[in-house]
Amino acid sequence: MEREARHYVLFIDLELTYIEEEKVNKRWAEWLAYEAEVMASQEVKGDRIH
Repeated sequence: MEREARHYVLFIDLELTYIEEEKVNKRWAEWLAYEAEVMASQEVKGDRIH
């Protein structure tokens, strides 16, 4: 689980190899906001993990 939780670090590091940090950070913030909206719109179900 810990490895899964840190996968984003690999992708962020890869992006930083090719894209300016400001753009990467902006896009990451947009993605987190989108995911928060999706999570908030979902019904909580006890039979689901992922």
